Amino acid sequence: MKSFFNKLKTEAKFSRAGPGHKLTDDTRTRPTDPGPSNAPNVRTQPMSSSQMNAGCAALARHDEKSKQVKTVVPKVIKNKPVKQVADNGMGNNNPHSPKNLALKKENEESSPRTSMETYVGFISPFTNEVVTKPNLQNHLRENFILNLGQNGVTVAVQMMKTLNTSQDKVQAAVDIIIRYIDNIIAHPGEEKYQKIRKNNKVFTEKVASVEGAEEFLEAAGFQKRMGENVYSFSDEIYFILNDTEVDSLKSSKESLQTTGRLQVKIHRDRIILIKDGPPSPVVLSNDFFKLTSQEVKQEQIARTEEIELNKQLRTKAMRESTKSSPIHRYTIIRIKFPDAKILQGTFRASETVSALNEFIRDNINFEWAVFTLKTSIGETVSDESLTLANADLVPTSLLNLVWNEEIRTQVR
Repeated sequence: MKSFFNKLKTEAKFSRAGPGHKLTDDTRTRPTDPGPSNAPNVRTQPMSSSQMNAGCAALARHDEKSKQVKTVVPKVIKNKPVKQVADNGMGNNNPHSPKNLALKKENEESSPRTSMETYVGFISPFTNEVVTKPNLQNHLRENFILNLGQNGVTVAVQMMKTLNTSQDKVQAAVDIIIRYIDNIIAHPGEEKYQKIRKNNKVFTEKVASVEGAEEFLEAAGFQKRMGENVYSFSDEIYFILNDTEVDSLKSSKESLQTTGRLQVKIHRDRIILIKDGPPSPVVLSNDFFKLTSQEVKQEQIARTEEIELNKQLRTKAMRESTKSSPIHRYTIIRIKFPDAKILQGTFRASETVSALNEFIRDNINFEWAVFTLKTSIGETVSDESLTLANADLVPTSLLNLVWNEEIRTQVR
């Protein structure tokens, strides 16, 4: 009986082992059972019209979701109100903070700012919108051209002095144009002074290379024409003054001498940080580090002078006084209030401490409040005539705001 059961067990094992084969067979070519497949079923029947409509609707929904995920950075950003980030319940519940001197809360955005990456923006003097730094030049150029028809001479001068980075190059063009005008005023009847050949070497290198110079000549009464006069024609272009109005030329000359560059205000990009623990670090965009060709030239000259001075025998104080510092055009400054709130703003490095104090007063409930700004090591920032660069507040800085003790007592 025992051998009978052992035989049954052996047969069961052989049946579970699969089909047998001889020892002389090549097992590499033995067919295998594919078993159940996970491959999708292939449709063998054509789709009906309703199935095709359902498929098209699904694809349309997928495309719509894909479009919603994409983000587009506009060239011109609408002027946004102050932003508030991550409220943790601090501030008004702090017994040591002057409640009546809290930061202004009107016009706050409901959604917090998730990224601390900053950008440099400017308030457009034409549209009052916020324009990012990479798009500022084109924005100003387009609006200058649109306004040439209103007050062409003044707009063209502003165009020259605003769009060109090298002011030395602009001044050289201004001096040559003034010489043209002076010659016409001194010799109103001589035709040779009333025409300027565009291909002239001096004009091409000194005047035409300055953006806005040709627009000024046309606004002052010159006409661009092929040939020296209406009776001749050539391949050369001339700027010809047909009507010699001395008073008009004098007025254009005065505008060229007195009109300055268009002042473009920087966008403060106010942010209120309300966070528990240390604030997140400031992430500066590339706009904070890019230098113009003129600034690169100034940096090179300063370093060359420093190398020459280092060859001389000087004391440590003399070396420190002449040591050149990196050029920073913009800075992010954070002001930490006693209730742990932090006010952040963007400034030009050339602005003064007075502008920083004004920014703080614009963002607290009482402009008459007396406060003191201190660095992390306790030094007081009190000289309002110092630039932010000279005050060592670039490219980023965190200052602590301390209220006047008398005011603290009054508002408790």
